[in-house]
Amino acid sequence: MTRLPMIAFGSAAVASYACFCWSLAAYSSWTLRSSARVVPMAWVAAESAV
Repeated sequence: MTRLPMIAFGSAAVASYACFCWSLAAYSSWTLRSSARVVPMAWVAAESAV
């Protein structure tokens, strides 16, 4: 019975790590999408300002 808590703890750690990786990937993809939208607009604004 000593290995059961170890397995439960390991699976919980893996689940939390997967959740962290998933949220990090979702946040990075959302940031890339928003920056990909903002950069051309800023480029056009800078070109029209010059």
